[in-house]
Amino acid sequence: ALSATKVYVRLKSGLNEGTYNSEDISNAGGGATTQNVTASGSVTVKSFFPIDSLKVNDADGISTKLNDKVTNTGIVTSIKQLGTGTSGPGTIQNKNTAVSIYGSTFTGTSGLQIGDSVVVADWKVTQYSGLTELSYTSTSSVTIISSGHKVDPTVVKISDIKKQTWNGFEKYEGMFVRFNNVRFITTGTFAVGTSSGFNAQFTDGTDTLDFRVVK
Repeated sequence: ALSATKVYVRLKSGLNEGTYNSEDISNAGGGATTQNVTASGSVTVKSFFPIDSLKVNDADGISTKLNDKVTNTGIVTSIKQLGTGTSGPGTIQNKNTAVSIYGSTFTGTSGLQIGDSVVVADWKVTQYSGLTELSYTSTSSVTIISSGHKVDPTVVKISDIKKQTWNGFEKYEGMFVRFNNVRFITTGTFAVGTSSGFNAQFTDGTDTLDFRVVK
């Protein structure tokens, strides 16, 4: 029955912010017969900032968007990294970089899955121990646009991580990455599952990088 069918409406570009009443909408695809119906609602215009813009740092290594409220879009690569609690963090990523998201509004989004394309609206740009992240505000929201996207890890070298310009653009911060042909300097069984986690190091024979398993 039509009354039980979701109707998705794509707004025309260039609409002004405001309330619209008794507007006509019509089917424009899918082979169905076009049926005009009326709908009412409000339009809120939000400026989208690519995740890349959050990773541009000032001379002190701090995001130039710090404390700004932003709206971003990306693919979900993690939902609850720490495995416990409701705050997260989770992560969204585009083809260039990624950003962590703290708050149960994200981690608790109904049906949210890794591989979902989402819009995260009205999140505050914050920083924790040098990590640029998005934090909950009273108007923060998450909208799932589509699902099933595959994000392959970006293959990097240790030198790629180390040569990042901390007072410039931190490309690999928060990204889903893969290191090939490395060996761990620390040996023994990984203590996965401990509440505090542990530190280790791995090397590619030239460079060495710290590695941490948290919870």
